[in-house]
Amino acid sequence: MGRDQGQERFDDDQPASPDIVTVVATLKIPEADALLNARVTAAGSFDHTYDPASNDPSNETRGSYTLLDLYATWAPRDVLGGALNGLRSDIGVDNVTDVDYQPYAAGVSAPGRNVKLRVSYSRGW
Repeated sequence: MGRDQGQERFDDDQPASPDIVTVVATLKIPEADALLNARVTAAGSFDHTYDPASNDPSNETRGSYTLLDLYATWAPRDVLGGALNGLRSDIGVDNVTDVDYQPYAAGVSAPGRNVKLRVSYSRGW
């Protein structure tokens, strides 16, 4: 196998995986005991033709895609005189723009927009 700029390759012309870049930005809001986050993931297209003598499929093609995920956390400390200390709630929306994409090596389209909610409470003794 050859190498090109640190990316593994099956042969001299085709990369073994697409380039994927992820950037995360976080905004802390101390007055509200909250965090707001955004994650952008960009993946390049992928096209690889396998050796016909192998048992692998003859072609693997994935289009490029860009995803936007938004999520927030609220963990109150001094609300109601500290009565909510230990409470944490998280909400997130993956794939906000509902992009139809195929992750590398998945073989199928990923689920569309996905909303997640989690509420937890923990108390130290």
